[in-house]
Amino acid sequence: MVVSSATSSKPIPFISAIAFATVLGTVSGLICAASGAVAHDLMDRYAGMNMSERTKVRAGKVAAIAVGIIAIVLGILFKGMNVSFLVGWAFAVAASANLPAIVMLLFWKRTTARGIMASILVGVFSAVGLILLSPDMYVKYGLPPGDAPCQLNQPGIISIPLSFLTLVVVSLLTRKKEAGA
Repeated sequence: MVVSSATSSKPIPFISAIAFATVLGTVSGLICAASGAVAHDLMDRYAGMNMSERTKVRAGKVAAIAVGIIAIVLGILFKGMNVSFLVGWAFAVAASANLPAIVMLLFWKRTTARGIMASILVGVFSAVGLILLSPDMYVKYGLPPGDAPCQLNQPGIISIPLSFLTLVVVSLLTRKKEAGA
């Protein structure tokens, strides 16, 4: 059976359209989530800015634009890098920040809010710091990869346990303070 090239190439534009729509849907959902988190959680609840609904919407729009600009700049900076590798970095940062907090909150009664906050901060900063000091980033900096202080390209093996350890230590140190408050 002979298949013409015109017939076999028709699924490619259709698959590309589906992939493009999926990417746009994911990106728009992430931008909406980030802008909502900034306006509602960070500014209104955490920073104590008692904002009206109109002000929250305006702050969300500004945050959405800022997140979009940051994403565009990062996309330009990381042009030519392996996308699956970048996704691995994103998962490493997310796991370093979220996994210890979720697991320990569910399975350890002594978890405190301060322990969770410290764990999230240590997870994010250690993962991003290790990424910035990795051999792949040294190549992006124009430096020899052998000179990188951290010879790991994926930080999760260090940053996730460090985040767990931080949560346990800070929770044990702040347990009585939060119980009395």
